[in-house]
Amino acid sequence: MALERVTTVPAKDAMTDAHSGTIILALNSGSSSLKFGLYRVSASRTEALLSGEAQSIGEGRGRFHVQDSQANSLRSETVSIPAQRDAIIRIGHGDG
Repeated sequence: MALERVTTVPAKDAMTDAHSGTIILALNSGSSSLKFGLYRVSASRTEALLSGEAQSIGEGRGRFHVQDSQANSLRSETVSIPAQRDAIIRIGHGDG
């Protein structure tokens, strides 16, 4: 699956607040997996916020997991993920 669109969301006062910046979602799609990372990018640094992966897409029993920047598990579940689109929707909803 090719990346079709990149969207960035500018945060308020990105150049003056150390905790603000542009939030970027990066996706890396394979034939049966989708890896993702959420990053905050400012003029002076890039900070990883979250990362995760949807595995075994289209195989009945998939796995979805998300971790924070300290590698603490935020979500880990076995769930049906019929297609890449469903994995992207799961990431976007954040509520599983």
